Amino acid sequence: MTEIFEVKLREFFDRLGESRIMVLATGDGSRISARSMSVVIYDNKFCFQTDRTFMKYRQLMMNKNAALCCENISVEGTAEEIGRPVENEKFRRLYKKHFEGSYKAYSELKNEVVFEVTPKLIKLWIYENGLPYTEIYDIENKEYKKIRQEIQKGE
Repeated sequence: MTEIFEVKLREFFDRLGESRIMVLATGDGSRISARSMSVVIYDNKFCFQTDRTFMKYRQLMMNKNAALCCENISVEGTAEEIGRPVENEKFRRLYKKHFEGSYKAYSELKNEVVFEVTPKLIKLWIYENGLPYTEIYDIENKEYKKIRQEIQKGE
C-alpha cells in the first residue's frame, strides 16, 4: 500500500502546482478564524508568510494545528515557524515568482515570518464519469483511499 500511496501523493502535488490562494483556519481554543493566504507548495508542504503581530501568528503559537482549503481540497496539518522569508531560499524564490506584489510589500519587514504546514490528512472530491468520489491521503499512516460517495436524493 505504501508504494501506491507514494505514487498517488506525488501525482496530487504535481497537479496542485507550486502555489495557490488557500483559506487558512487556525484556533487558540476559544476562537477559530479563517483567512485567505498566498501559499507556496514544495517538498509536500504548504508555506506562507505572516506578521508576528497578527492573530494567526498568536493562534499558531498556542495551537500548531491548522487547516487549509481551496476549491475541493482540504488539508489538516501542523504548522511550524521556519524563519524569515528572506532567509529561506526556496520559499523566497517561489513566493517572489508567484506573489511578487506581496513579496515586495512584506517579505523584508522585520516581523515577517514563514510557517510551514506539514499535512497529516488531505481530502478532495473528484468526479469520474459523473460520479462523486472522495480521495483521502492519510499522510501519517501512508494510506491512499478513493471512496465512492453515495448521494441520497430527496423525496
